[in-house]
Amino acid sequence: VSTFMSDGDCHETSREERECHIDACGREDPCRVPFVVHAILAFRGANAPLFTGRYRERFVEAFASAVNMNRVGKDELFGPGDVKVLMANHWYEDDDESGGNAPVGMKIVVEISIFNPGARLPADVVYEPVAEESPEDVSPNATDFNSEEAEGLGEDVVEEERLDTLHAMISAVKNAWNNLGGPPRATCDESDLYPLSRTALHVHMELERSTFMKELIIIMKEYGSTAKGGQGGGGGHEEASAWSDPFTPTFKTQSYADESAFLSSWTIKTEIGGGTFHDHSSDLPSRGFNKDYALYFLQSNAQPLLIALAVLLCVCCTGICCGRSCARRRYERHATALVERLASMEDERKRGKYAKVG
Repeated sequence: VSTFMSDGDCHETSREERECHIDACGREDPCRVPFVVHAILAFRGANAPLFTGRYRERFVEAFASAVNMNRVGKDELFGPGDVKVLMANHWYEDDDESGGNAPVGMKIVVEISIFNPGARLPADVVYEPVAEESPEDVSPNATDFNSEEAEGLGEDVVEEERLDTLHAMISAVKNAWNNLGGPPRATCDESDLYPLSRTALHVHMELERSTFMKELIIIMKEYGSTAKGGQGGGGGHEEASAWSDPFTPTFKTQSYADESAFLSSWTIKTEIGGGTFHDHSSDLPSRGFNKDYALYFLQSNAQPLLIALAVLLCVCCTGICCGRSCARRRYERHATALVERLASMEDERKRGKYAKVG
Protein backbone atom coordinates (compact mmCIF):
# COMPACT_ATOMS: atom_id res chain seq x y z
CA VAL A 1 0.00 0.00 0.00
CA SER A 2 1.48 3.32 -1.02
CA THR A 3 0.65 6.80 0.22
CA PHE A 4 1.10 10.13 -1.53
CA MET A 5 3.59 12.14 0.49
CA SER A 6 4.41 15.83 0.71
CA ASP A 7 7.43 15.39 -1.57
CA GLY A 8 5.10 14.72 -4.48
CA ASP A 9 5.85 10.98 -4.72
CA CYS A 10 4.07 7.85 -3.53
CA HIS A 11 5.91 5.77 -0.92
CA GLU A 12 5.17 2.27 0.35
CA THR A 13 3.58 2.38 3.80
CA SER A 14 2.43 -1.22 4.30
CA ARG A 15 2.05 -4.59 2.61
CA GLU A 16 -0.93 -6.90 2.44
CA GLU A 17 -1.12 -10.56 1.43
CA ARG A 18 -4.14 -12.43 0.13
CA GLU A 19 -4.90 -15.72 -1.58
CA CYS A 20 -4.70 -15.58 -5.35
CA HIS A 21 -6.21 -18.02 -7.86
CA ILE A 22 -5.89 -16.20 -11.17
CA ASP A 23 -3.43 -16.74 -14.04
CA ALA A 24 -0.38 -18.72 -12.85
CA CYS A 25 -1.81 -18.80 -9.32
CA GLY A 26 -4.34 -21.45 -10.37
CA ARG A 27 -6.46 -20.32 -13.31
CA GLU A 28 -4.26 -22.30 -15.72
CA ASP A 29 -4.80 -25.57 -13.81
CA PRO A 30 -8.28 -27.11 -14.38
CA CYS A 31 -8.17 -29.06 -11.12
CA ARG A 32 -7.31 -26.02 -9.01
CA VAL A 33 -9.79 -23.75 -10.82
CA PRO A 34 -12.37 -25.98 -12.57
CA PHE A 35 -14.79 -23.12 -13.28
CA VAL A 36 -14.54 -19.41 -14.03
CA VAL A 37 -17.44 -16.97 -14.13
CA HIS A 38 -17.34 -14.08 -16.59
CA ALA A 39 -19.50 -11.04 -15.92
CA ILE A 40 -20.10 -7.74 -17.71
CA LEU A 41 -20.91 -4.62 -15.69
CA ALA A 42 -21.76 -1.20 -17.12
CA PHE A 43 -21.21 2.07 -15.22
CA ARG A 44 -22.96 5.07 -16.71
CA GLY A 45 -20.85 8.22 -16.71
CA ALA A 46 -17.59 6.40 -15.85
CA ASN A 47 -14.44 7.23 -17.82
CA ALA A 48 -12.73 4.10 -19.20
CA PRO A 49 -9.28 5.64 -20.01
CA LEU A 50 -8.83 6.54 -16.31
CA PHE A 51 -9.50 2.99 -15.09
CA THR A 52 -5.94 2.02 -14.15
CA GLY A 53 -3.79 1.22 -11.12
CA ARG A 54 -5.40 1.73 -7.73
CA TYR A 55 -8.86 2.27 -9.23
CA ARG A 56 -8.74 -1.20 -10.73
CA GLU A 57 -7.68 -2.62 -7.35
CA ARG A 58 -10.43 -0.70 -5.55
CA PHE A 59 -13.00 -2.07 -7.99
CA VAL A 60 -11.82 -5.66 -7.42
CA GLU A 61 -12.04 -5.28 -3.62
CA ALA A 62 -15.50 -3.67 -3.79
CA PHE A 63 -16.77 -6.23 -6.31
CA ALA A 64 -15.84 -9.16 -4.04
CA SER A 65 -17.43 -7.42 -1.03
CA ALA A 66 -20.68 -6.67 -2.90
CA VAL A 67 -21.12 -10.25 -4.17
CA ASN A 68 -20.46 -11.67 -0.68
CA MET A 69 -22.57 -9.06 1.11
CA ASN A 70 -25.08 -11.67 2.33
CA ARG A 71 -22.37 -14.14 3.32
CA VAL A 72 -19.85 -14.29 6.15
CA GLY A 73 -16.66 -16.19 6.87
CA LYS A 74 -16.26 -19.53 5.13
CA ASP A 75 -19.58 -19.06 3.36
CA GLU A 76 -18.04 -16.48 1.00
CA LEU A 77 -18.07 -17.49 -2.65
CA PHE A 78 -14.65 -16.04 -3.54
CA GLY A 79 -12.13 -13.40 -2.48
CA PRO A 80 -10.53 -10.37 -4.15
CA GLY A 81 -7.58 -12.54 -5.20
CA ASP A 82 -9.95 -14.62 -7.35
CA VAL A 83 -11.08 -11.65 -9.46
CA LYS A 84 -9.33 -10.49 -12.62
CA VAL A 85 -10.38 -7.55 -14.79
CA LEU A 86 -10.19 -8.81 -18.37
CA MET A 87 -11.24 -5.63 -20.13
CA ALA A 88 -12.49 -2.10 -19.53
CA ASN A 89 -13.88 -0.28 -22.57
CA HIS A 90 -16.25 2.51 -23.46
CA TRP A 91 -19.92 1.64 -23.03
CA TYR A 92 -22.20 2.58 -25.90
CA GLU A 93 -25.88 2.51 -25.14
CA ASP A 94 -26.80 0.83 -28.45
CA ASP A 95 -23.66 -1.39 -28.49
CA ASP A 96 -22.69 0.22 -31.80
CA GLU A 97 -19.10 1.36 -31.43
CA SER A 98 -18.79 2.28 -35.12
CA GLY A 99 -21.87 4.47 -35.32
CA GLY A 100 -20.10 7.62 -34.21
CA ASN A 101 -22.13 7.94 -31.01
CA ALA A 102 -20.41 9.20 -27.89
CA PRO A 103 -19.87 6.63 -25.10
CA VAL A 104 -22.25 6.86 -22.17
CA GLY A 105 -19.95 5.18 -19.65
CA MET A 106 -17.60 2.28 -19.06
CA LYS A 107 -18.12 -1.46 -19.53
CA ILE A 108 -16.01 -3.82 -17.41
CA VAL A 109 -15.54 -7.54 -18.04
CA VAL A 110 -14.36 -9.53 -15.01
CA GLU A 111 -13.31 -13.15 -14.55
CA ILE A 112 -13.96 -14.89 -11.23
CA SER A 113 -12.00 -18.04 -10.45
CA ILE A 114 -13.91 -20.76 -8.57
CA PHE A 115 -11.09 -22.39 -6.61
CA ASN A 116 -11.06 -26.06 -5.60
CA PRO A 117 -9.60 -26.37 -2.07
CA GLY A 118 -9.58 -30.15 -2.45
CA ALA A 119 -7.10 -30.17 -5.34
CA ARG A 120 -4.00 -32.25 -4.65
CA LEU A 121 -0.75 -30.53 -5.62
CA PRO A 122 2.32 -32.46 -6.79
CA ALA A 123 4.46 -33.24 -3.74
CA ASP A 124 7.72 -31.95 -5.23
CA VAL A 125 6.34 -28.73 -6.67
CA VAL A 126 6.10 -25.41 -4.87
CA TYR A 127 3.76 -22.95 -6.60
CA GLU A 128 5.37 -19.55 -6.76
CA PRO A 129 2.97 -17.21 -8.57
CA VAL A 130 4.59 -14.63 -10.78
CA ALA A 131 3.17 -11.19 -10.05
CA GLU A 132 2.34 -9.03 -13.03
CA GLU A 133 4.16 -5.72 -13.07
CA SER A 134 2.26 -2.69 -14.20
CA PRO A 135 4.12 0.16 -15.89
CA GLU A 136 3.76 2.44 -12.90
CA ASP A 137 5.35 -0.21 -10.62
CA VAL A 138 8.54 -0.55 -12.68
CA SER A 139 11.19 2.13 -12.68
CA PRO A 140 12.56 2.69 -16.20
CA ASN A 141 16.08 3.05 -14.77
CA ALA A 142 15.98 0.18 -12.27
CA THR A 143 19.04 -1.53 -13.77
CA ASP A 144 20.74 1.47 -15.33
CA PHE A 145 23.64 2.78 -13.24
CA ASN A 146 25.75 5.67 -14.42
CA SER A 147 28.90 7.06 -12.92
CA GLU A 148 27.17 9.89 -11.07
CA GLU A 149 24.80 7.48 -9.30
CA ALA A 150 27.74 5.17 -8.48
CA GLU A 151 29.63 7.97 -6.78
CA GLY A 152 26.67 8.67 -4.50
CA LEU A 153 25.90 5.06 -3.63
CA GLY A 154 29.35 3.55 -3.14
CA GLU A 155 30.95 0.56 -4.87
CA ASP A 156 29.55 -2.11 -2.52
CA VAL A 157 25.96 -0.93 -2.90
CA VAL A 158 26.27 -0.66 -6.67
CA GLU A 159 27.80 -4.13 -6.94
CA GLU A 160 25.04 -5.59 -4.75
CA GLU A 161 22.37 -3.98 -6.90
CA ARG A 162 23.97 -5.36 -10.04
CA LEU A 163 24.17 -8.87 -8.58
CA ASP A 164 20.51 -8.76 -7.53
CA THR A 165 19.53 -7.69 -11.03
CA LEU A 166 21.65 -10.46 -12.57
CA HIS A 167 20.13 -13.11 -10.29
CA ALA A 168 16.63 -11.90 -11.15
CA MET A 169 17.38 -12.20 -14.88
CA ILE A 170 18.83 -15.73 -14.43
CA SER A 171 15.77 -16.81 -12.40
CA ALA A 172 13.40 -15.43 -15.05
CA VAL A 173 15.21 -17.36 -17.82
CA LYS A 174 15.27 -20.53 -15.68
CA ASN A 175 11.53 -20.30 -14.92
CA ALA A 176 10.73 -19.73 -18.59
CA TRP A 177 12.82 -22.77 -19.56
CA ASN A 178 11.24 -25.01 -16.91
CA ASN A 179 7.73 -23.99 -17.95
CA LEU A 180 8.17 -24.74 -21.65
CA GLY A 181 6.42 -28.04 -21.20
CA GLY A 182 3.91 -26.58 -18.77
CA PRO A 183 3.99 -26.80 -14.97
CA PRO A 184 2.94 -30.06 -13.27
CA ARG A 185 -0.84 -30.20 -12.87
CA ALA A 186 -2.77 -30.82 -9.68
CA THR A 187 -5.12 -33.79 -9.42
CA CYS A 188 -8.71 -33.88 -8.17
CA ASP A 189 -11.83 -36.05 -7.99
CA GLU A 190 -14.90 -35.80 -10.20
CA SER A 191 -16.98 -35.42 -7.04
CA ASP A 192 -15.26 -32.06 -6.40
CA LEU A 193 -16.86 -30.47 -9.45
CA TYR A 194 -20.56 -30.49 -8.58
CA PRO A 195 -20.37 -28.34 -5.41
CA LEU A 196 -17.99 -25.94 -7.21
CA SER A 197 -20.40 -25.73 -10.14
CA ARG A 198 -23.14 -24.76 -7.71
CA THR A 199 -20.80 -22.15 -6.21
CA ALA A 200 -20.52 -20.65 -9.69
CA LEU A 201 -24.31 -20.74 -9.97
CA HIS A 202 -24.63 -18.87 -6.67
CA VAL A 203 -22.28 -16.19 -8.04
CA HIS A 204 -24.72 -15.67 -10.93
CA MET A 205 -27.62 -15.44 -8.48
CA GLU A 206 -25.83 -12.78 -6.41
CA LEU A 207 -25.00 -10.75 -9.54
CA GLU A 208 -28.65 -10.84 -10.60
CA ARG A 209 -29.89 -9.29 -7.35
CA SER A 210 -31.91 -6.18 -8.13
CA THR A 211 -29.84 -4.14 -5.65
CA PHE A 212 -26.40 -5.48 -6.61
CA MET A 213 -25.17 -2.54 -8.72
CA LYS A 214 -26.37 0.04 -6.20
CA GLU A 215 -24.58 -1.82 -3.40
CA LEU A 216 -21.41 -2.13 -5.49
CA ILE A 217 -21.32 1.61 -6.26
CA ILE A 218 -21.88 2.50 -2.59
CA ILE A 219 -19.01 0.22 -1.50
CA MET A 220 -16.69 1.62 -4.19
CA LYS A 221 -17.51 5.15 -3.06
CA GLU A 222 -16.78 4.23 0.57
CA TYR A 223 -13.47 2.62 -0.38
CA GLY A 224 -12.55 5.73 -2.39
CA SER A 225 -13.36 8.03 0.53
CA THR A 226 -11.26 5.90 2.88
CA ALA A 227 -8.31 5.95 0.51
CA LYS A 228 -8.44 9.73 0.10
CA GLY A 229 -8.80 10.26 3.83
CA GLY A 230 -5.63 8.24 4.47
CA GLN A 231 -3.45 10.18 2.02
CA GLY A 232 -1.38 13.21 2.76
CA GLY A 233 -0.79 16.18 0.56
CA GLY A 234 -3.71 18.41 1.44
CA GLY A 235 -6.93 19.29 -0.32
CA GLY A 236 -5.24 19.98 -3.63
CA HIS A 237 -4.26 16.36 -4.00
CA GLU A 238 -7.75 15.17 -3.00
CA GLU A 239 -9.28 17.43 -5.64
CA ALA A 240 -6.88 16.14 -8.29
CA SER A 241 -7.60 12.57 -7.19
CA ALA A 242 -11.34 13.14 -7.60
CA TRP A 243 -10.77 14.37 -11.17
CA SER A 244 -8.64 11.32 -11.99
CA ASP A 245 -11.16 8.88 -10.50
CA PRO A 246 -12.98 7.19 -13.41
CA PHE A 247 -16.12 6.72 -11.31
CA THR A 248 -16.49 10.32 -10.06
CA PRO A 249 -19.40 11.16 -12.44
CA THR A 250 -21.18 7.97 -11.38
CA PHE A 251 -20.71 8.80 -7.70
CA LYS A 252 -21.87 12.40 -8.02
CA THR A 253 -24.90 11.92 -10.29
CA GLN A 254 -27.65 9.75 -8.83
CA SER A 255 -29.25 9.09 -12.21
CA TYR A 256 -25.94 7.67 -13.49
CA ALA A 257 -25.76 5.32 -10.51
CA ASP A 258 -29.39 4.26 -11.06
CA GLU A 259 -28.78 3.59 -14.78
CA SER A 260 -25.62 1.54 -14.20
CA ALA A 261 -26.38 -2.11 -14.86
CA PHE A 262 -25.28 -5.71 -14.66
CA LEU A 263 -25.46 -6.85 -18.30
CA SER A 264 -24.74 -10.57 -18.39
CA SER A 265 -22.70 -13.46 -16.99
CA TRP A 266 -21.74 -16.99 -17.99
CA THR A 267 -19.64 -19.88 -16.69
CA ILE A 268 -16.67 -21.54 -18.40
CA LYS A 269 -15.54 -25.05 -17.45
CA THR A 270 -11.77 -24.82 -17.67
CA GLU A 271 -9.68 -27.23 -19.71
CA ILE A 272 -6.00 -27.36 -20.58
CA GLY A 273 -5.55 -24.92 -23.42
CA GLY A 274 -9.05 -23.47 -23.25
CA GLY A 275 -12.51 -24.14 -21.87
CA THR A 276 -16.15 -24.81 -22.72
CA PHE A 277 -19.41 -23.10 -21.84
CA HIS A 278 -21.05 -24.68 -18.79
CA ASP A 279 -24.82 -25.12 -18.56
CA HIS A 280 -26.11 -24.67 -15.00
CA SER A 281 -29.50 -26.28 -15.66
CA SER A 282 -28.32 -29.51 -13.99
CA ASP A 283 -27.25 -27.54 -10.91
CA LEU A 284 -30.75 -26.20 -10.23
CA PRO A 285 -32.88 -28.19 -7.76
CA SER A 286 -35.38 -30.20 -9.86
CA ARG A 287 -37.40 -32.10 -7.29
CA GLY A 288 -37.36 -32.84 -3.60
CA PHE A 289 -35.97 -30.71 -0.79
CA ASN A 290 -32.58 -29.09 -1.33
CA LYS A 291 -31.11 -27.80 1.92
CA ASP A 292 -28.37 -25.63 0.40
CA TYR A 293 -30.71 -24.01 -2.10
CA ALA A 294 -33.31 -23.40 0.62
CA LEU A 295 -30.69 -21.72 2.84
CA TYR A 296 -29.44 -19.64 -0.07
CA PHE A 297 -33.00 -18.57 -0.90
CA LEU A 298 -33.64 -17.55 2.73
CA GLN A 299 -30.36 -15.58 2.93
CA SER A 300 -30.88 -13.82 -0.39
CA ASN A 301 -34.48 -12.87 0.34
CA ALA A 302 -34.32 -12.30 4.09
CA GLN A 303 -35.74 -8.77 4.02
CA PRO A 304 -38.81 -9.42 1.82
CA LEU A 305 -39.50 -12.66 3.68
CA LEU A 306 -39.42 -10.84 7.03
CA ILE A 307 -41.81 -8.20 5.66
CA ALA A 308 -44.15 -10.90 4.35
CA LEU A 309 -44.01 -12.70 7.70
CA ALA A 310 -44.82 -9.49 9.57
CA VAL A 311 -47.79 -8.79 7.27
CA LEU A 312 -48.99 -12.38 7.70
CA LEU A 313 -48.79 -12.07 11.49
CA CYS A 314 -50.76 -8.83 11.38
CA VAL A 315 -53.43 -10.48 9.23
CA CYS A 316 -53.59 -13.47 11.55
CA CYS A 317 -53.87 -11.26 14.65
CA THR A 318 -56.58 -9.19 12.98
CA GLY A 319 -58.40 -12.35 11.98
CA ILE A 320 -58.17 -13.79 15.46
CA CYS A 321 -59.49 -10.58 17.01
CA CYS A 322 -62.30 -10.29 14.47
CA GLY A 323 -63.08 -13.98 14.84
CA ARG A 324 -63.37 -13.69 18.58
CA SER A 325 -65.60 -10.64 18.26
CA CYS A 326 -67.84 -12.32 15.69
CA ALA A 327 -68.02 -15.52 17.73
CA ARG A 328 -68.92 -13.52 20.82
CA ARG A 329 -71.74 -11.77 18.98
CA ARG A 330 -73.04 -15.06 17.59
CA TYR A 331 -72.92 -16.61 21.05
CA GLU A 332 -74.77 -13.70 22.59
CA ARG A 333 -77.40 -13.84 19.82
CA HIS A 334 -77.95 -17.58 20.23
CA ALA A 335 -77.93 -17.29 24.02
CA THR A 336 -80.56 -14.54 23.89
CA ALA A 337 -82.75 -16.60 21.53
CA LEU A 338 -82.40 -19.64 23.78
CA VAL A 339 -83.31 -17.67 26.89
CA GLU A 340 -86.37 -16.23 25.16
CA ARG A 341 -87.44 -19.68 23.98
CA LEU A 342 -87.02 -21.15 27.46
CA ALA A 343 -89.00 -18.25 28.93
CA SER A 344 -91.79 -18.84 26.42
CA MET A 345 -91.90 -22.52 27.19
CA GLU A 346 -92.03 -21.80 30.92
CA ASP A 347 -94.86 -19.32 30.42
CA GLU A 348 -96.90 -21.87 28.47
CA ARG A 349 -96.30 -24.47 31.14
CA LYS A 350 -97.57 -22.15 33.88
CA ARG A 351 -100.76 -21.32 31.99
CA GLY A 352 -101.64 -25.02 31.78
CA LYS A 353 -103.74 -26.82 29.14
CA TYR A 354 -107.29 -25.72 28.43
CA ALA A 355 -109.96 -27.56 26.41
CA LYS A 356 -111.73 -25.79 23.62
CA VAL A 357 -115.25 -24.63 24.64
CA GLY A 358 -118.19 -25.09 22.28
